[in-house]
Amino acid sequence: MRKLTIIAGIVLLLIVVIAAVALVSLNGLIARNKEYILAQVKEAVGRDVTVGEIGVSLWGGIGARLNQFSVADDPAFGKEPFVRAEDLQVNMKLLPLLRKEFQVSKVILHRPVINIIKDQKGQFNFSTLGGPKEKKEAEKEKEKEEKEKGRRPPALLVSLVDVDNGQIHYVDGSQGIDFRANQIDLKLNDISFDQPIRVDLSAAVFGAEKQNLRVKGRAGPLGAKAEVNNLPLEGDLDLDSVSLANLEKTVPGLKQRYPQGLELAGAIGAKTRFSGKLGKDVWPQIAGTLNLAGVSARIPQLPQPISDVNAKINFTEKTAELPETAFHIGKSEIRLAAKVASFAPLNLTYRVSSPELRLVDLRAPTAEPKKP
Repeated sequence: MRKLTIIAGIVLLLIVVIAAVALVSLNGLIARNKEYILAQVKEAVGRDVTVGEIGVSLWGGIGARLNQFSVADDPAFGKEPFVRAEDLQVNMKLLPLLRKEFQVSKVILHRPVINIIKDQKGQFNFSTLGGPKEKKEAEKEKEKEEKEKGRRPPALLVSLVDVDNGQIHYVDGSQGIDFRANQIDLKLNDISFDQPIRVDLSAAVFGAEKQNLRVKGRAGPLGAKAEVNNLPLEGDLDLDSVSLANLEKTVPGLKQRYPQGLELAGAIGAKTRFSGKLGKDVWPQIAGTLNLAGVSARIPQLPQPISDVNAKINFTEKTAELPETAFHIGKSEIRLAAKVASFAPLNLTYRVSSPELRLVDLRAPTAEPKKP
């Protein structure tokens, strides 16, 4: 028994040594051919690609790690890189690789910064990715797919996509949108055409200094044609309180949609459940709670502002309900309860009460004095 243990230990040591030698050899081979590899990648994507170092790893399967990875943007859109990351790691499952089957176990991006731009013509900056050769091949492939619409896509075998502390900057010149999401942690598990993909997302949005958005759910399946239009979605979305001032800054045209003269302040948050399909002119059903915290409003028709609105509005796609909520107009306390049975056509019932109502808070004094 002892001899068997010794032999097993020696064999294991030999395997480790061989693996280490192989790893060093692979790293040396890649280092010597780095410029050639980058030239091939550049030709494939049609953009300048820069990498600090390229290495090979055997941890979690054989994989490649690219440090200080960057892909340039189309000069027609901007000078900032389209994508840059501290490092990009792609791991392949070892046993399938020995059978000449490519199964990606992990794709990991550390601290990526992604710039997505849509110009005034509606064209995205990523639409020009791909060299001339690849574009011609894509056109041929598209023609082939049109002839074989029922053909099943190749198996998509990626166990995990992991984005750590990323940033996305989205600019839409046609809509005047300038949106940023920071501190993005994203995990996509069990990526497949046949099964729903598990999504776990956290991010800081609307100017927040820490993560205030969390999404957990499932997307897909993509189906035989791998279409993202009418994509099935299901999950939960939680948004911590966000100041209305930050929303007005980051959501274009939001303030312009207010009734004329209306000014809002305070914060809102939401806890929602969504299910259905997402696509062109198609939105999933959303139900949940909208939280108002310290909201105030100035309305031209009232001499005093509405203030101290702290409420939870329960809503579905077709209904909404506001439990009795107290707030102030000037020094008058108002209590309001409301229920929307349907939005289209609008079916609204409400109840208003006040323990003490100061009429001066509801009607401004006239410019000219009147007789008693």
